[in-house]
Amino acid sequence: MKIFKLCNSLLFITLLSYIPMGLGQQAALYEDEVTKEPDNLVKFKTQDELLLSGYYYSGSEQSPGVLLLHDCANNGASYNALANALSQQGIHALALDLRGYGYSSNVIYSHDFIKKSSKDLNTYQSEVVRITSYWESDLVAAYKYLQTKIGLEQPISVVSTGCTAPQAVFLAEKLRIRSFVMITPLFTHMEKEKYKNLIDIPAYFLSSVHHANSYQISKELYEWNGDDRSTMQILKGNNFGHELFYDKEYLIDNIAIWLHKTLSQ
Repeated sequence: MKIFKLCNSLLFITLLSYIPMGLGQQAALYEDEVTKEPDNLVKFKTQDELLLSGYYYSGSEQSPGVLLLHDCANNGASYNALANALSQQGIHALALDLRGYGYSSNVIYSHDFIKKSSKDLNTYQSEVVRITSYWESDLVAAYKYLQTKIGLEQPISVVSTGCTAPQAVFLAEKLRIRSFVMITPLFTHMEKEKYKNLIDIPAYFLSSVHHANSYQISKELYEWNGDDRSTMQILKGNNFGHELFYDKEYLIDNIAIWLHKTLSQ
């Protein structure tokens, strides 16, 4: 633990040496902003003692929960409309800010800082890998936190968007997941094989027909899935991720109702 803290301190000093004056002023503004935390913001510790944050939406007593994983360009707040719809269905929802994003970011783990300070693609990619390498253990911590809120016997489903679809699969390898919602999922070949090695879990795939990559992935994994509760919804256009919600708000109710049914069975 002492070695970890020392490494973090050294990394903190190193990062500060690269922050231009403009970014320093932005960091001061950011500090002012984070003091105005939303009323439903919750925090819990990870395996390495980092405080992760998320937006918690209460459901009914003795009711199931849903863990919401944003994509690599947003944060947990992007799920506000869906989380509210789940809460209205009586389902508890935790819209996680993944490490490096939203209220789960700091000077050591910050996707925004990486984007602004990286001078080339290789540097950016290596720094993103540094942050995302913690995500698997972070998700286990988030799952267990949600369990403490709803009760150990209540089922939990996972909603993912884009780059976090493989993280949902990892969680299902380790813990019991009742159902998946995968919005414009992105998988490598090896990640798709991991999905196919899971037991059949009901899954709702949502993609745009002209977003070719996620459309082909959704089609392949939907056809592979053997659960008769699984569904696939394809929309015209090339919208990706949360853009689908903004364009067609009825999708929020569709997903909330489907999750309610799979969590009740």
